[in-house]
Amino acid sequence: TSRELINVFMEYGLRYEVGGAEGFGGLYVKNNTNNTPMDVAIKNMYGERKWVALSIMMRYVPDAPILHSFVSQRQMLHNIKTIIGKYPQSIQVEDSNGQLPIHLALSKNMGLSCETTLTYIVDAYPAGLDISDPVTGLLPFALAATGSHSLSFQYNLLRKSPTYFSTKEWVSSGAIVKKEE
Repeated sequence: TSRELINVFMEYGLRYEVGGAEGFGGLYVKNNTNNTPMDVAIKNMYGERKWVALSIMMRYVPDAPILHSFVSQRQMLHNIKTIIGKYPQSIQVEDSNGQLPIHLALSKNMGLSCETTLTYIVDAYPAGLDISDPVTGLLPFALAATGSHSLSFQYNLLRKSPTYFSTKEWVSSGAIVKKEE
């Protein structure tokens, strides 16, 4: 059956370190069409089959960046909610680039249509707003400003995490210039 096949795939993939340290037993090894087994499971499986396959995979590698896969596939909000509900740790997992799901979602430039999904991701892990994206060096509000996100969305990100503007880093960057008397 499919379940047995997935179990064998995962067991042997992990045993023989398929894909190396970041391969997660082969889940994130790309094929000749640039897809991973995780991508295929998310894109091509529907309903109960998808969730059974994903639960088997996550049992073997609970620290896999599964939410990143859903964000990359531009999955609908109800799927994002389901993943965060089943695997709440997924919101804090970094991918092989060190990015959190919020960084990936904002850098994917998903635009206005996905701002509800982005808001859900932010609300699930508000501390992520204070963590710079290791790829760009930008905080999430700045990532939002580089994309096609609405000004109100960018403003709301700043409102949720204004701490950066009171840090020494911000003051020492020259962004705040003291008026000479």
